[in-house]
Amino acid sequence: MESLTVLERPRFANRHGRLYEANARSFLDLAEHDIRVAVVNIATGSMNAPFYNTRSVKVAYVLDGEGEPEIVYPHMYPHMSPGGRGGESEERRRERGKGNWREEEEEEEEQKGQEDEEEEQVGHTGGSS
Repeated sequence: MESLTVLERPRFANRHGRLYEANARSFLDLAEHDIRVAVVNIATGSMNAPFYNTRSVKVAYVLDGEGEPEIVYPHMYPHMSPGGRGGESEERRRERGKGNWREEEEEEEEQKGQEDEEEEQVGHTGGSS
């Protein structure tokens, strides 16, 4: 088995942190064991979004600083899910989620949309030779 350096290049990075990952596609020796290895550096005040997979086990260690793990069981509480009975409306979730982090996320989404529009315009105006 060859050595693996997960921290070479982040798979995803923004001001909230970085995600480094190795899976069967990026490191063939992992395919034999059907595993994925990930390292997440989370910025202060940010969080790691939930990832749910019935066939996986996720182990997390806080190496520096403090963190509180919370376990989510969406299949056990369908009445609390967005589509389930008794769930919050989309408007209520947005209102509850207002704050600096939410505004930052909305700004990122808006910027991404503008970039996509610019790419489309470039694609339409750049004629073929």
